[in-house]
This record gives sequence, C-alpha cells and structure tokens, in this order.
Amino acid sequence: MFNNEILQEFIFDCRMRKLSEKTVKGYNNNNLALFRFISNEYGIEELEETNHITIRGYIEFLTNKGLSETYINSQIKCFKAYFSYCIQERYINRNPIDKVKKQKEAIPLIITFNDDEVKRMIKFYTDSSNVHCFQIVGTLKK
Repeated sequence: MFNNEILQEFIFDCRMRKLSEKTVKGYNNNNLALFRFISNEYGIEELEETNHITIRGYIEFLTNKGLSETYINSQIKCFKAYFSYCIQERYINRNPIDKVKKQKEAIPLIITFNDDEVKRMIKFYTDSSNVHCFQIVGTLKK
C-alpha cells in the first residue's frame, strides 16, 4: 500500500482518538514531507519499501539544512507515531523507525548568581523603598 493512503487512515484514527488539531496537523505535514523526500530521492512510495536507511537519509537532509536537534527529534516522534500505527494495523511486520535513534540535544546551561551578586542584591534592596523586590530578594538570605 502507498504511504499517502495509509497516512490518511492514520490521520482519521488520530481524529477519532480526539488528538488536538495541532498534533494531527503536525503528524500529517511531517510525515508527508518524509514521504515526498523518499519518493524524490529513492523512488519509494510504498510502505513496505520504506526502511530505516531512507528515514535516516531524510534525517541527514534535515541536519544538513541546519535544523536543530530538538526539531529533528520532534520529526522522529511523528514518524514513530505513524509507523507504530502501521504495525498496530498489521500493514507491516517490522517497524523501520526502531533502528533510527533520536539526536542528542544540548542541555541548556542556566547561569546563576554567585554569592557576591546575591549579597549586593540583598544590600541594594534592603536600602531600597521597593518593598516587593526586597521581599523577593529576602528569600535568598540563608
């Protein structure tokens, strides 16, 4: 069966499960983009011919476009939902996305105040007439 046909069934199933319209739209658009890519690059349009190599090719394409790891991982989640549906409905026996790993995302570094900066804030707002700021900074005292 063709990926595009099964995708329509999947989208119908998502709506019947009352997923948000934003989620359904994301599933539809992201999977369609994958199908267009593998059709253009590999000449594959049928579900049975789709494999982890073709999906990795699309992920490499997205990576080379400079898209973030977080964005690419959200794409992978959409693909997983679609291919899990295909397994559930017994359209395929093996899930091609199982061999595709998410990209490692950078952990954001939170910059905190050092002890000297905290002491200066406490001193500043102790002498200040701004009661609200004084109360907030006052919680920083040990």
